[in-house]
This record gives sequence, structure tokens and C-alpha cells, in this order.
Amino acid sequence: MTRFAIGVDRAVALVVGLCLIALPIAAWQWQIGKLYGGKALRLAEVEQVMHAGWWPFATGAVGLILVLVGLRWLAAHRPARRATRVALDYDDDHAVTVNANAVARASATALKSKAQVLKASGSAAVRGGIPTVTLTATVPARHGLHAGIRAADATMRTAGAMLGDTVAIRTVLRTDANHRQRRVS
Repeated sequence: MTRFAIGVDRAVALVVGLCLIALPIAAWQWQIGKLYGGKALRLAEVEQVMHAGWWPFATGAVGLILVLVGLRWLAAHRPARRATRVALDYDDDHAVTVNANAVARASATALKSKAQVLKASGSAAVRGGIPTVTLTATVPARHGLHAGIRAADATMRTAGAMLGDTVAIRTVLRTDANHRQRRVS
């Protein structure tokens, strides 16, 4: 999901939230007679508009626009495409491909074998048109973060040497406050 889509989601959530706050307040004000200075609301004009000849076309157009916006929203929230086979820049004479998911899983297994890492997982996806291997590791709180960074950095260097510059490598480190450990060097 792009940053723009996240920003649009947050803006829409803010507008919907404000409407959910404002509508009950307006209904309450209408009920006690303070909306429009105690005057009754006149809906005759609204009824005339709804019976006009152009009204069905206008509502149809608005419905079509809402369907298109909904489809665009769904497209922005689709999961990232999996990176299975990735072509490496090995040699001009040979076409070499590698299974990026297998490399990601092997890197996660190597990272999990480090004493500083509690859990590790790896996945490969295409993000922004670039095949990206993501390693996610959980390390103990307090002093485990620095040791986890060193372990992840070593694993990333190894995976980078295998994959070359055609694949981006991303590491996500999480801390687990339930597992505290003494300083690991």
C-alpha cells in the first residue's frame, strides 16, 4: 500500500468520524428545536428536485463514480505481488534466476539460529516494481536490540551477496518485552 493510499484512508476515516460526531449532535439540536432557530425544516424544495427529470441520471452518475472510487480503493489495498523467480545480473551469456522466497526463508532460518533472535521469518514480494526480500526478526527487549541489529546485518550481507543488486533487502526488528535477557556481546 502506498503512502498516498494510507493518507487518503486516514483522511476519509477522519471525515467519517467527524460526521459520526456531528450528525447525532445535529439530530439532538433539531429534536430540542434549536436547529434553524426553532423553525421547521422545509423539505418541499428537496422533494421537487427528487421528482425532476434529471435526478435519476444524476444519482446514477454519482453511483457510478462511487463504484469507480471503490474499485480504485480496492486496487490500492491489494496485497503485494509475490516475488518467486528473480533474474540475477550474473553474466551476459547466462540467464540465472533464483527463487527469492527460498532465499528469504533460508535467511530467516539463519537469522533464527542466532542466540540473540527469538523468532524470524522471511518473505519476498515486489514492492514498487522492485523485488524485495523482507526479514522480520523478534529480539528480546533492553540489550537484545543491538545484538539483533548485528545479527540481522550479517544475515542481510549474506543474502545480498547471494542475490546481488537486483533485489532489495529489508529488515524489520521487533522487540519482545516479555523476554528480557542479559547483555549479549
